[in-house]
Amino acid sequence: MLFLEKNGYQLLPLFISEATLQTLQSCSIALEGASPNIRKNVFGHSTSIKPIFKQIETSLKHKGLPCFMTDYCFYLSKSKQENWPLQFHQDINLPAYLQLDHSQKELWLNQGFWVRINLDFNDRQTGALKVIPQSHLKGKNSPFSKEEVVFLDANARDVILFSPLLYHGSDRMQQTAQRRVFQCFFQKSTFNSPQ
Repeated sequence: MLFLEKNGYQLLPLFISEATLQTLQSCSIALEGASPNIRKNVFGHSTSIKPIFKQIETSLKHKGLPCFMTDYCFYLSKSKQENWPLQFHQDINLPAYLQLDHSQKELWLNQGFWVRINLDFNDRQTGALKVIPQSHLKGKNSPFSKEEVVFLDANARDVILFSPLLYHGSDRMQQTAQRRVFQCFFQKSTFNSPQ
């Protein structure tokens, strides 16, 4: 997983099974009409999703990435009806329900990474994640160049890992499509797991 360390992101093609994808697609249907608070805390409202990320945790450990999942997981979707651009940003604001103090937040940001499961095919024209490689190495609120952007085309069942300090975003979709993702925050196992 050196690519993740160096560049701040890593694409894992077809990392989940077709059956797991179907389970997540069913969960996404139930979440489509849900309030933003529910979408931002899916573990608190669905029992089907957490075991999937637990399985990913085990798979990542087998691939040489010691880590553990946290309780921070949310659902995002774009469609013809919900088609919005997301400007480049870092994920430095963590939700209050995690009850983290300042030092804990700093550990999360510096030792953590997102695990993002794609439920649909997405490319530059259909709202794919875009990143600024290695921007996570410069810390919070650091300058970056949009000329260095990389679009992460991804298939359904692909998983993308990326640092919360990596500048990332997505464009408005230029074609009619769906873009649904579940995203869970993981920690590298360099300090005690809460489990």
